[in-house]
Amino acid sequence: MSTSSPHDIALVEGTKTDEMRVSPAPNTSQPPATYRYSNLGDDTPRPIDPPFQDPRPVYVRITESVRNFLPLSVIAFGGPPAHIALLHNTFVARKKWLDDALFSEFFAVSQALPGPGSTEMLFSIAIHRGGLIPAIAGFFCWSLPGLVIMTALALGVSRLPNPLPIWLTQLQNGISAAVVGLVAQAAVSLARKIVNDNPTLFIATIAAAARVLYSASWLEPVVVALGGLASLVAIRGSPRVREWRKRREDRKKKVIVDREGSDVEMNNTSSDNILETQVADEKETAQPEKISTSEGHTPMSWQAGIAVFAITLILLIAFIALKSTLANIRPLAVFTQFYVAGCIIFGGGPVVIPLLYSYVVTPGYVTDPDFLLGVALIQAMPGPNFNFAPYLGCLALSPFGPGPAIGGALLGYIAIFLPGLALNAASMPLWQKVRKNKVIGDVLPGMNAAAVGLVFSAGYLLWQKGVLRDGGVRALGDFPFYAVVAGIAYVLVDGGVKTPYVMVGGVVAGLLGWGFNV
Repeated sequence: MSTSSPHDIALVEGTKTDEMRVSPAPNTSQPPATYRYSNLGDDTPRPIDPPFQDPRPVYVRITESVRNFLPLSVIAFGGPPAHIALLHNTFVARKKWLDDALFSEFFAVSQALPGPGSTEMLFSIAIHRGGLIPAIAGFFCWSLPGLVIMTALALGVSRLPNPLPIWLTQLQNGISAAVVGLVAQAAVSLARKIVNDNPTLFIATIAAAARVLYSASWLEPVVVALGGLASLVAIRGSPRVREWRKRREDRKKKVIVDREGSDVEMNNTSSDNILETQVADEKETAQPEKISTSEGHTPMSWQAGIAVFAITLILLIAFIALKSTLANIRPLAVFTQFYVAGCIIFGGGPVVIPLLYSYVVTPGYVTDPDFLLGVALIQAMPGPNFNFAPYLGCLALSPFGPGPAIGGALLGYIAIFLPGLALNAASMPLWQKVRKNKVIGDVLPGMNAAAVGLVFSAGYLLWQKGVLRDGGVRALGDFPFYAVVAGIAYVLVDGGVKTPYVMVGGVVAGLLGWGFNV
Protein backbone atom coordinates (compact mmCIF):
# COMPACT_ATOMS: atom_id res chain seq x y z
CA MET A 1 0.00 0.00 0.00
CA SER A 2 1.31 3.39 -0.92
CA THR A 3 1.71 5.95 1.79
CA SER A 4 0.47 9.51 1.68
CA SER A 5 1.69 12.54 3.51
CA PRO A 6 -0.56 14.05 6.16
CA HIS A 7 -0.31 17.23 4.12
CA ASP A 8 -2.08 15.49 1.23
CA ILE A 9 -4.94 13.73 3.01
CA ALA A 10 -6.97 14.04 6.17
CA LEU A 11 -8.29 11.01 8.03
CA VAL A 12 -12.04 10.87 8.38
CA GLU A 13 -12.87 10.05 11.95
CA GLY A 14 -15.63 7.69 12.92
CA THR A 15 -15.36 5.30 9.93
CA LYS A 16 -16.04 1.64 10.73
CA THR A 17 -15.16 0.15 7.37
CA ASP A 18 -12.12 -2.03 6.83
CA GLU A 19 -10.78 0.37 4.26
CA MET A 20 -10.04 3.77 5.64
CA ARG A 21 -11.63 6.55 3.62
CA VAL A 22 -9.63 9.64 2.89
CA SER A 23 -10.55 13.14 1.76
CA PRO A 24 -8.54 16.12 0.59
CA ALA A 25 -7.19 18.22 3.43
CA PRO A 26 -9.25 21.35 3.91
CA ASN A 27 -7.78 24.58 2.67
CA THR A 28 -7.42 26.62 5.83
CA SER A 29 -6.72 29.81 3.94
CA GLN A 30 -10.37 30.20 2.87
CA PRO A 31 -13.78 29.33 4.26
CA PRO A 32 -15.61 26.41 2.63
CA ALA A 33 -17.14 27.01 -0.78
CA THR A 34 -20.63 27.63 0.57
CA TYR A 35 -19.37 30.34 2.93
CA ARG A 36 -17.46 33.55 2.56
CA TYR A 37 -16.37 36.22 5.00
CA SER A 38 -18.26 39.46 5.13
CA ASN A 39 -16.65 42.28 3.16
CA LEU A 40 -17.39 44.61 6.08
CA GLY A 41 -14.60 43.21 8.21
CA ASP A 42 -16.72 40.68 10.13
CA ASP A 43 -14.81 37.40 10.43
CA THR A 44 -17.94 35.32 10.97
CA PRO A 45 -18.53 33.03 7.95
CA ARG A 46 -22.06 33.31 6.63
CA PRO A 47 -24.00 30.89 4.42
CA ILE A 48 -24.27 33.10 1.36
CA ASP A 49 -23.24 32.72 -2.24
CA PRO A 50 -19.54 32.94 -3.15
CA PRO A 51 -18.31 36.25 -4.59
CA PHE A 52 -19.85 36.99 -7.95
CA GLN A 53 -17.62 36.33 -10.95
CA ASP A 54 -18.67 37.80 -14.29
CA PRO A 55 -17.04 35.83 -17.13
CA ARG A 56 -17.78 38.50 -19.74
CA PRO A 57 -14.93 40.75 -20.91
CA VAL A 58 -15.09 44.41 -19.92
CA TYR A 59 -15.70 45.60 -23.50
CA VAL A 60 -18.77 43.36 -23.73
CA ARG A 61 -20.18 44.85 -20.53
CA ILE A 62 -19.43 48.39 -21.71
CA THR A 63 -21.24 47.67 -24.98
CA GLU A 64 -24.20 46.33 -23.03
CA SER A 65 -24.35 49.51 -20.92
CA VAL A 66 -24.24 51.76 -23.96
CA ARG A 67 -26.88 49.74 -25.77
CA ASN A 68 -29.29 49.83 -22.81
CA PHE A 69 -28.78 53.29 -21.33
CA LEU A 70 -28.35 55.48 -24.40
CA PRO A 71 -31.94 54.99 -25.65
CA LEU A 72 -33.27 55.95 -22.21
CA SER A 73 -31.53 59.32 -22.37
CA VAL A 74 -33.84 60.57 -25.13
CA ILE A 75 -37.15 59.38 -23.61
CA ALA A 76 -36.57 60.14 -19.91
CA PHE A 77 -38.92 63.11 -19.59
CA GLY A 78 -40.83 64.01 -16.45
CA GLY A 79 -38.13 64.37 -13.81
CA PRO A 80 -36.93 61.95 -11.11
CA PRO A 81 -40.27 60.21 -10.34
CA ALA A 82 -40.73 59.36 -14.02
CA HIS A 83 -37.09 58.27 -14.24
CA ILE A 84 -37.50 55.84 -11.33
CA ALA A 85 -40.58 54.32 -12.95
CA LEU A 86 -38.75 54.01 -16.27
CA LEU A 87 -35.78 52.27 -14.64
CA HIS A 88 -38.03 49.84 -12.78
CA ASN A 89 -40.02 48.98 -15.87
CA THR A 90 -36.87 48.50 -17.96
CA PHE A 91 -34.48 46.68 -15.65
CA VAL A 92 -36.75 44.91 -13.16
CA ALA A 93 -39.92 44.12 -15.08
CA ARG A 94 -38.52 43.54 -18.58
CA LYS A 95 -34.81 42.76 -18.50
CA LYS A 96 -34.72 41.09 -15.05
CA TRP A 97 -31.31 42.56 -14.19
CA LEU A 98 -32.35 42.74 -10.53
CA ASP A 99 -35.35 42.01 -8.34
CA ASP A 100 -37.74 44.36 -6.58
CA ALA A 101 -36.01 43.98 -3.23
CA LEU A 102 -32.62 45.03 -4.56
CA PHE A 103 -34.20 47.84 -6.58
CA SER A 104 -35.72 49.14 -3.34
CA GLU A 105 -32.33 48.91 -1.63
CA PHE A 106 -30.74 50.99 -4.40
CA PHE A 107 -33.57 53.50 -4.13
CA ALA A 108 -33.01 53.83 -0.39
CA VAL A 109 -29.29 54.46 -0.95
CA SER A 110 -29.98 57.12 -3.59
CA GLN A 111 -32.34 58.94 -1.24
CA ALA A 112 -29.91 58.82 1.67
CA LEU A 113 -27.02 60.34 -0.31
CA PRO A 114 -26.61 63.82 -1.78
CA GLY A 115 -26.77 64.24 -5.53
CA PRO A 116 -29.07 63.25 -8.39
CA GLY A 117 -31.31 60.52 -7.04
CA SER A 118 -32.53 58.95 -10.29
CA THR A 119 -29.05 59.12 -11.84
CA GLU A 120 -27.60 57.41 -8.78
CA MET A 121 -30.25 54.72 -9.15
CA LEU A 122 -29.17 54.15 -12.74
CA PHE A 123 -25.50 54.15 -11.67
CA SER A 124 -26.17 51.51 -9.00
CA ILE A 125 -28.01 49.30 -11.47
CA ALA A 126 -25.20 49.65 -14.00
CA ILE A 127 -22.53 48.81 -11.40
CA HIS A 128 -24.51 45.81 -10.24
CA ARG A 129 -24.87 44.55 -13.78
CA GLY A 130 -21.46 45.25 -15.31
CA GLY A 131 -19.07 46.84 -12.81
CA LEU A 132 -17.68 50.32 -12.29
CA ILE A 133 -16.24 51.05 -15.76
CA PRO A 134 -19.40 49.97 -17.64
CA ALA A 135 -21.43 52.00 -15.13
CA ILE A 136 -19.42 55.12 -15.94
CA ALA A 137 -20.11 54.48 -19.63
CA GLY A 138 -23.81 54.08 -18.83
CA PHE A 139 -23.84 57.34 -16.90
CA PHE A 140 -22.31 59.24 -19.82
CA CYS A 141 -24.91 57.75 -22.17
CA TRP A 142 -27.69 58.79 -19.78
CA SER A 143 -26.50 62.36 -19.26
CA LEU A 144 -24.52 63.28 -22.39
CA PRO A 145 -27.45 64.28 -24.66
CA GLY A 146 -28.74 66.71 -22.04
CA LEU A 147 -25.23 68.08 -21.54
CA VAL A 148 -24.83 68.79 -25.25
CA ILE A 149 -28.28 70.35 -25.66
CA MET A 150 -28.09 72.55 -22.56
CA THR A 151 -24.59 73.73 -23.48
CA ALA A 152 -25.76 74.66 -26.98
CA LEU A 153 -28.76 76.50 -25.56
CA ALA A 154 -26.55 78.39 -23.11
CA LEU A 155 -24.29 79.49 -25.97
CA GLY A 156 -27.38 80.80 -27.75
CA VAL A 157 -28.71 82.57 -24.66
CA SER A 158 -25.35 84.26 -24.10
CA ARG A 159 -25.64 85.84 -27.56
CA LEU A 160 -29.07 87.34 -27.07
CA PRO A 161 -29.08 91.14 -27.52
CA ASN A 162 -29.00 93.39 -24.49
CA PRO A 163 -31.47 94.88 -23.84
CA LEU A 164 -33.84 92.22 -25.10
CA PRO A 165 -36.70 93.07 -27.48
CA ILE A 166 -39.88 93.79 -25.58
CA TRP A 167 -41.64 90.69 -26.93
CA LEU A 168 -38.79 88.45 -25.77
CA THR A 169 -38.73 90.14 -22.38
CA GLN A 170 -42.43 89.46 -21.92
CA LEU A 171 -41.93 85.89 -23.09
CA GLN A 172 -39.29 85.41 -20.41
CA ASN A 173 -41.58 86.96 -17.83
CA GLY A 174 -44.32 84.45 -18.60
CA ILE A 175 -41.87 81.56 -18.40
CA SER A 176 -40.37 82.92 -15.18
CA ALA A 177 -43.79 83.21 -13.55
CA ALA A 178 -44.57 79.60 -14.46
CA VAL A 179 -41.19 78.52 -13.05
CA VAL A 180 -41.95 80.21 -9.72
CA GLY A 181 -45.16 78.19 -9.57
CA LEU A 182 -43.22 75.00 -10.30
CA VAL A 183 -40.67 75.69 -7.56
CA ALA A 184 -43.43 76.48 -5.06
CA GLN A 185 -45.20 73.24 -5.90
CA ALA A 186 -41.94 71.27 -5.60
CA ALA A 187 -41.37 72.77 -2.16
CA VAL A 188 -44.89 71.93 -0.99
CA SER A 189 -44.68 68.43 -2.46
CA LEU A 190 -41.40 67.75 -0.67
CA ALA A 191 -42.80 69.15 2.56
CA ARG A 192 -45.78 66.81 2.40
CA LYS A 193 -43.42 63.84 2.31
CA ILE A 194 -40.63 65.02 4.61
CA VAL A 195 -41.99 67.62 7.05
CA ASN A 196 -44.34 65.35 8.94
CA ASP A 197 -43.89 66.26 12.61
CA ASN A 198 -43.08 69.22 14.84
CA PRO A 199 -39.27 68.79 14.92
CA THR A 200 -38.96 68.63 11.12
CA LEU A 201 -41.38 71.56 10.76
CA PHE A 202 -39.23 73.60 13.13
CA ILE A 203 -36.02 72.68 11.25
CA ALA A 204 -37.52 73.51 7.85
CA THR A 205 -38.84 76.86 9.10
CA ILE A 206 -35.52 77.91 10.65
CA ALA A 207 -33.63 76.84 7.50
CA ALA A 208 -35.93 78.87 5.25
CA ALA A 209 -35.74 81.92 7.50
CA ALA A 210 -31.95 81.74 7.71
CA ARG A 211 -31.60 81.71 3.92
CA VAL A 212 -34.10 84.51 3.37
CA LEU A 213 -32.52 86.78 5.98
CA TYR A 214 -28.86 86.01 5.33
CA SER A 215 -26.69 85.04 2.37
CA ALA A 216 -23.22 83.48 2.56
CA SER A 217 -21.29 80.84 0.65
CA TRP A 218 -21.12 78.57 3.67
CA LEU A 219 -24.74 78.94 4.76
CA GLU A 220 -26.44 76.07 2.87
CA PRO A 221 -24.10 73.23 3.92
CA VAL A 222 -24.05 74.48 7.50
CA VAL A 223 -27.85 74.69 7.61
CA VAL A 224 -28.20 71.14 6.26
CA ALA A 225 -25.63 69.80 8.75
CA LEU A 226 -27.27 71.61 11.67
CA GLY A 227 -30.63 70.25 10.56
CA GLY A 228 -29.29 66.72 10.85
CA LEU A 229 -27.79 67.47 14.25
CA ALA A 230 -31.03 69.00 15.48
CA SER A 231 -32.96 65.94 14.34
CA LEU A 232 -30.53 63.65 16.15
CA VAL A 233 -30.79 65.67 19.36
CA ALA A 234 -34.58 65.87 19.15
CA ILE A 235 -34.98 62.13 18.67
CA ARG A 236 -32.19 60.89 20.92
CA GLY A 237 -31.93 63.64 23.51
CA SER A 238 -35.52 64.25 24.51
CA PRO A 239 -37.51 61.42 26.12
CA ARG A 240 -40.68 63.43 25.51
CA VAL A 241 -39.95 63.71 21.78
CA ARG A 242 -39.08 60.02 21.55
CA GLU A 243 -42.27 59.04 23.31
CA TRP A 244 -44.38 61.42 21.21
CA ARG A 245 -42.87 60.17 17.94
CA LYS A 246 -43.38 56.56 18.97
CA ARG A 247 -47.03 57.14 19.84
CA ARG A 248 -47.57 59.02 16.60
CA GLU A 249 -45.95 56.32 14.48
CA ASP A 250 -47.90 53.61 16.28
CA ARG A 251 -51.17 55.42 15.62
CA LYS A 252 -50.42 56.07 11.95
CA LYS A 253 -48.74 52.89 10.80
CA LYS A 254 -49.56 50.10 13.19
CA VAL A 255 -50.79 47.35 10.94
CA ILE A 256 -51.73 43.87 12.03
CA VAL A 257 -51.43 41.33 9.25
CA ASP A 258 -53.09 37.96 9.68
CA ARG A 259 -50.81 35.34 8.17
CA GLU A 260 -51.39 31.64 8.85
CA GLY A 261 -53.22 32.39 12.07
CA SER A 262 -50.54 34.70 13.49
CA ASP A 263 -50.32 38.47 13.61
CA VAL A 264 -47.35 40.31 12.20
CA GLU A 265 -46.94 43.85 13.49
CA MET A 266 -45.27 46.64 11.58
CA ASN A 267 -43.59 48.67 14.31
CA ASN A 268 -42.35 51.62 12.27
CA THR A 269 -42.81 53.51 9.05
CA SER A 270 -39.44 53.04 7.41
CA SER A 271 -39.34 52.16 3.76
CA ASP A 272 -37.43 49.00 4.61
CA ASN A 273 -40.23 47.70 6.84
CA ILE A 274 -42.83 48.59 4.25
CA LEU A 275 -40.81 46.58 1.77
CA GLU A 276 -40.57 43.68 4.27
CA THR A 277 -44.35 43.62 4.56
CA GLN A 278 -44.78 43.65 0.78
CA VAL A 279 -42.47 40.68 0.28
CA ALA A 280 -43.29 38.83 3.51
CA ASP A 281 -44.62 35.79 1.70
CA GLU A 282 -41.46 35.43 -0.35
CA LYS A 283 -39.27 35.87 2.72
CA GLU A 284 -41.07 33.04 4.48
CA THR A 285 -40.47 30.61 1.66
CA ALA A 286 -37.10 31.69 0.29
CA GLN A 287 -33.65 32.25 1.69
CA PRO A 288 -33.33 35.85 2.90
CA GLU A 289 -29.97 36.20 1.24
CA LYS A 290 -31.54 35.56 -2.14
CA ILE A 291 -34.01 38.38 -1.61
CA SER A 292 -31.65 41.02 -0.26
CA THR A 293 -28.61 40.20 -2.41
CA SER A 294 -28.85 39.40 -6.10
CA GLU A 295 -25.70 38.37 -7.89
CA GLY A 296 -23.82 41.36 -9.18
CA HIS A 297 -20.68 43.45 -9.11
CA THR A 298 -19.33 45.41 -6.16
CA PRO A 299 -17.32 48.45 -7.29
CA MET A 300 -14.76 48.49 -4.47
CA SER A 301 -13.86 47.14 -1.06
CA TRP A 302 -15.36 48.62 2.08
CA GLN A 303 -11.97 50.11 2.96
CA ALA A 304 -11.86 51.92 -0.39
CA GLY A 305 -15.43 53.07 0.17
CA ILE A 306 -14.50 54.69 3.47
CA ALA A 307 -11.53 56.37 1.76
CA VAL A 308 -13.82 57.81 -0.94
CA PHE A 309 -16.18 59.19 1.70
CA ALA A 310 -13.23 60.78 3.52
CA ILE A 311 -11.77 62.34 0.36
CA THR A 312 -15.15 63.76 -0.67
CA LEU A 313 -15.62 65.33 2.76
CA ILE A 314 -12.08 66.74 2.84
CA LEU A 315 -12.56 68.34 -0.59
CA LEU A 316 -15.88 69.82 0.51
CA ILE A 317 -14.33 71.40 3.59
CA ALA A 318 -11.35 72.67 1.59
CA PHE A 319 -13.52 74.22 -1.13
CA ILE A 320 -15.75 75.94 1.42
CA ALA A 321 -12.70 77.30 3.25
CA LEU A 322 -11.07 78.51 0.02
CA LYS A 323 -14.17 79.94 -1.65
CA SER A 324 -13.19 83.56 -1.15
CA THR A 325 -9.66 82.89 -2.41
CA LEU A 326 -10.83 80.98 -5.48
CA ALA A 327 -13.46 83.61 -6.35
CA ASN A 328 -10.83 85.56 -8.29
CA ILE A 329 -10.17 82.58 -10.58
CA ARG A 330 -13.47 82.13 -12.40
CA PRO A 331 -13.02 78.50 -13.63
CA LEU A 332 -12.00 77.28 -10.16
CA ALA A 333 -14.78 79.33 -8.59
CA VAL A 334 -17.35 77.71 -10.91
CA PHE A 335 -16.04 74.21 -10.15
CA THR A 336 -16.07 74.95 -6.42
CA GLN A 337 -19.64 76.25 -6.44
CA PHE A 338 -21.02 73.22 -8.24
CA TYR A 339 -18.97 70.71 -6.25
CA VAL A 340 -20.27 72.15 -2.97
CA ALA A 341 -23.80 72.10 -4.37
CA GLY A 342 -23.39 68.47 -5.43
CA CYS A 343 -22.30 67.56 -1.90
CA ILE A 344 -25.17 69.16 0.00
CA ILE A 345 -28.20 68.77 -2.26
CA PHE A 346 -30.51 66.10 -0.89
CA GLY A 347 -33.71 65.36 -2.77
CA GLY A 348 -32.35 65.34 -6.32
CA GLY A 349 -33.80 67.30 -9.22
CA PRO A 350 -36.60 69.21 -7.46
CA VAL A 351 -34.05 70.64 -5.02
CA VAL A 352 -31.06 71.33 -7.27
CA ILE A 353 -32.72 73.94 -9.48
CA PRO A 354 -33.78 76.45 -6.82
CA LEU A 355 -30.72 75.91 -4.63
CA LEU A 356 -28.29 76.64 -7.46
CA TYR A 357 -29.71 80.16 -7.54
CA SER A 358 -27.59 81.26 -4.60
CA TYR A 359 -24.49 79.63 -6.08
CA VAL A 360 -24.50 81.35 -9.47
CA VAL A 361 -26.86 84.34 -9.40
CA THR A 362 -25.88 85.79 -6.02
CA PRO A 363 -22.14 85.89 -6.93
CA GLY A 364 -23.05 87.52 -10.26
CA TYR A 365 -22.03 84.70 -12.59
CA VAL A 366 -25.51 84.43 -14.17
CA THR A 367 -28.31 87.00 -14.41
CA ASP A 368 -31.78 86.41 -12.99
CA PRO A 369 -33.53 86.30 -16.40
CA ASP A 370 -30.99 83.84 -17.84
CA PHE A 371 -31.31 81.63 -14.76
CA LEU A 372 -35.10 81.55 -14.96
CA LEU A 373 -34.98 80.87 -18.69
CA GLY A 374 -32.64 77.95 -17.98
CA VAL A 375 -35.09 76.57 -15.43
CA ALA A 376 -37.76 76.52 -18.12
CA LEU A 377 -35.43 74.88 -20.64
CA ILE A 378 -34.27 72.09 -18.32
CA GLN A 379 -37.90 71.21 -17.57
CA ALA A 380 -38.36 70.40 -21.25
CA MET A 381 -35.20 68.28 -21.51
CA PRO A 382 -34.96 64.50 -21.08
CA GLY A 383 -32.47 63.08 -18.62
CA PRO A 384 -31.31 64.38 -15.24
CA ASN A 385 -32.21 67.85 -13.99
CA PHE A 386 -28.60 68.17 -12.81
CA ASN A 387 -27.79 68.99 -16.45
CA PHE A 388 -28.88 72.47 -15.41
CA ALA A 389 -25.30 72.86 -14.11
CA PRO A 390 -23.65 72.73 -17.57
CA TYR A 391 -26.03 75.46 -18.75
CA LEU A 392 -25.09 77.67 -15.81
CA GLY A 393 -21.38 76.86 -16.06
CA CYS A 394 -21.41 77.80 -19.73
CA LEU A 395 -23.07 81.15 -19.00
CA ALA A 396 -20.68 81.83 -16.12
CA LEU A 397 -17.66 81.67 -18.44
CA SER A 398 -19.34 82.98 -21.61
CA PRO A 399 -17.85 86.52 -21.20
CA PHE A 400 -14.43 84.99 -21.91
CA GLY A 401 -15.44 83.49 -25.27
CA PRO A 402 -17.01 80.31 -26.71
CA GLY A 403 -14.07 78.07 -25.77
CA PRO A 404 -14.07 78.98 -22.07
CA ALA A 405 -17.88 78.82 -22.09
CA ILE A 406 -17.81 75.21 -23.26
CA GLY A 407 -15.12 74.53 -20.67
CA GLY A 408 -17.39 76.04 -18.03
CA ALA A 409 -20.17 73.67 -19.08
CA LEU A 410 -17.83 70.70 -18.63
CA LEU A 411 -16.64 71.99 -15.26
CA GLY A 412 -20.22 72.36 -14.06
CA TYR A 413 -21.11 68.92 -15.40
CA ILE A 414 -18.22 67.15 -13.68
CA ALA A 415 -18.45 69.06 -10.41
CA ILE A 416 -22.21 68.64 -9.86
CA PHE A 417 -22.29 64.90 -10.62
CA LEU A 418 -18.95 63.79 -9.15
CA PRO A 419 -19.72 63.83 -5.40
CA GLY A 420 -23.02 61.97 -5.61
CA LEU A 421 -21.79 59.27 -7.97
CA ALA A 422 -18.55 58.77 -6.02
CA LEU A 423 -20.46 58.42 -2.76
CA ASN A 424 -22.98 56.12 -4.41
CA ALA A 425 -20.26 53.74 -5.60
CA ALA A 426 -18.50 53.93 -2.24
CA SER A 427 -21.70 53.18 -0.34
CA MET A 428 -22.48 49.91 -2.10
CA PRO A 429 -20.09 47.73 -0.04
CA LEU A 430 -21.08 49.64 3.12
CA TRP A 431 -24.83 49.96 2.76
CA GLN A 432 -25.87 46.69 4.36
CA LYS A 433 -24.11 47.79 7.53
CA VAL A 434 -24.84 51.52 7.45
CA ARG A 435 -28.56 51.14 6.77
CA LYS A 436 -29.00 49.38 10.13
CA ASN A 437 -27.31 52.22 12.01
CA LYS A 438 -29.99 54.08 13.94
CA VAL A 439 -27.92 57.26 14.04
CA ILE A 440 -28.16 57.56 10.25
CA GLY A 441 -31.91 57.13 10.45
CA ASP A 442 -32.16 59.86 13.08
CA VAL A 443 -29.95 62.36 11.22
CA LEU A 444 -31.50 62.11 7.75
CA PRO A 445 -34.97 63.51 8.63
CA GLY A 446 -33.40 66.75 9.85
CA MET A 447 -31.09 67.08 6.84
CA ASN A 448 -33.98 66.51 4.47
CA ALA A 449 -36.19 68.96 6.37
CA ALA A 450 -33.47 71.62 6.17
CA ALA A 451 -33.21 71.02 2.42
CA VAL A 452 -36.97 71.53 2.11
CA GLY A 453 -36.69 74.81 3.99
CA LEU A 454 -33.99 75.95 1.58
CA VAL A 455 -36.26 75.12 -1.36
CA PHE A 456 -39.01 77.29 0.15
CA SER A 457 -36.53 80.14 0.57
CA ALA A 458 -35.41 79.73 -3.03
CA GLY A 459 -39.02 80.00 -4.17
CA TYR A 460 -39.37 83.26 -2.24
CA LEU A 461 -36.15 84.68 -3.72
CA LEU A 462 -37.28 83.77 -7.23
CA TRP A 463 -40.63 85.45 -6.56
CA GLN A 464 -38.81 88.61 -5.56
CA LYS A 465 -36.94 88.72 -8.89
CA GLY A 466 -39.40 87.10 -11.26
CA VAL A 467 -40.18 89.92 -13.70
CA LEU A 468 -37.76 91.70 -16.02
CA ARG A 469 -38.85 95.32 -16.50
CA ASP A 470 -37.09 98.58 -17.42
CA GLY A 471 -33.62 97.02 -17.42
CA GLY A 472 -34.00 95.57 -13.92
CA VAL A 473 -35.83 92.85 -12.05
CA ARG A 474 -39.03 93.28 -10.06
CA ALA A 475 -41.12 91.07 -7.80
CA LEU A 476 -44.01 89.07 -9.24
CA GLY A 477 -46.24 90.71 -6.65
CA ASP A 478 -45.76 94.04 -8.40
CA PHE A 479 -47.54 92.64 -11.47
CA PRO A 480 -50.82 90.87 -10.60
CA PHE A 481 -51.00 89.26 -14.05
CA TYR A 482 -47.75 87.33 -13.53
CA ALA A 483 -48.62 86.52 -9.92
CA VAL A 484 -51.80 84.89 -11.25
CA VAL A 485 -49.74 82.98 -13.85
CA ALA A 486 -47.52 81.63 -11.06
CA GLY A 487 -50.57 80.58 -9.06
CA ILE A 488 -52.14 78.83 -12.04
CA ALA A 489 -48.88 77.02 -12.76
CA TYR A 490 -48.79 75.80 -9.15
CA VAL A 491 -52.37 74.51 -9.30
CA LEU A 492 -51.83 72.77 -12.65
CA VAL A 493 -48.66 70.95 -11.59
CA ASP A 494 -50.15 70.03 -8.23
CA GLY A 495 -53.14 68.64 -10.09
CA GLY A 496 -50.98 66.35 -12.20
CA VAL A 497 -50.50 68.32 -15.41
CA LYS A 498 -47.15 67.52 -17.03
CA THR A 499 -44.44 70.12 -16.59
CA PRO A 500 -43.78 70.71 -20.33
CA TYR A 501 -47.44 71.63 -20.82
CA VAL A 502 -47.25 74.10 -17.95
CA MET A 503 -44.15 75.68 -19.50
CA VAL A 504 -46.02 76.04 -22.80
CA GLY A 505 -48.72 77.81 -20.81
CA GLY A 506 -46.04 80.16 -19.47
CA VAL A 507 -44.98 80.97 -23.04
CA VAL A 508 -48.60 81.72 -23.97
CA ALA A 509 -48.96 83.91 -20.88
CA GLY A 510 -45.85 85.85 -21.86
CA LEU A 511 -47.19 86.45 -25.35
CA LEU A 512 -50.50 87.60 -23.87
CA GLY A 513 -48.60 89.95 -21.59
CA TRP A 514 -46.84 91.39 -24.62
CA GLY A 515 -50.05 91.66 -26.63
CA PHE A 516 -51.95 93.44 -23.86
CA ASN A 517 -48.93 95.45 -22.69
CA VAL A 518 -49.11 94.11 -19.15
